[in-house]
Amino acid sequence: MVTVATNLAIDRHRRRRRLSSLVNEPLALVDVHMSERIDLARALRRLPRRQREVVVLRYLADWSEKDVALSLGVSAER
Repeated sequence: MVTVATNLAIDRHRRRRRLSSLVNEPLALVDVHMSERIDLARALRRLPRRQREVVVLRYLADWSEKDVALSLGVSAER
């Protein structure tokens, strides 16, 4: 399930990138946050797989810390 959520988030990012390239408007008008999204995608790719799963589920999928921990089979304690 975690892999599915991660792949869905990556697919969503790729779809948005493809759609923006189809538009004939300047990039600044298409999506003012595109450079931030690109930076985020690059940063996520640099993380080890397990850390990337945590970040995607916690912040992009908006799961609670408890749900992320349960899904990954780890403790939610800090």
